[in-house]
Amino acid sequence: MSDRDLEKQLGLSTHHASRMTEDDVAKLAAFTYHSHPVLTILFCVGVVGALLSMSHLSFELVESQALQNAKVYAQLMKKARTLYSSEIVSRAKMVDGISVTHNYLNQEGGIPLPAT
Repeated sequence: MSDRDLEKQLGLSTHHASRMTEDDVAKLAAFTYHSHPVLTILFCVGVVGALLSMSHLSFELVESQALQNAKVYAQLMKKARTLYSSEIVSRAKMVDGISVTHNYLNQEGGIPLPAT
């Protein structure tokens, strides 16, 4: 390979090429040749790291969303119990023959407690 071919291949000007020895050019070519696998490996490691990070973030998002939904559901149940206690139980106690009890299935005229 001629010096001109090496200059064109490595993108060197004549000025830079004249300072470089053939040994320097060979070292530069070897470094360039061997740097591709290293860069490919670094790229693959970066992609795998990004995928693992996104997977972890996705898991955390699902977990936090489940906790938030559970809190909303618990608040809804609390409001339903409060409404049942204030509106239904208080009126049912005024009617003769109706009692509020935990054993409402076995007692005639029984209605369940708010917690039930």
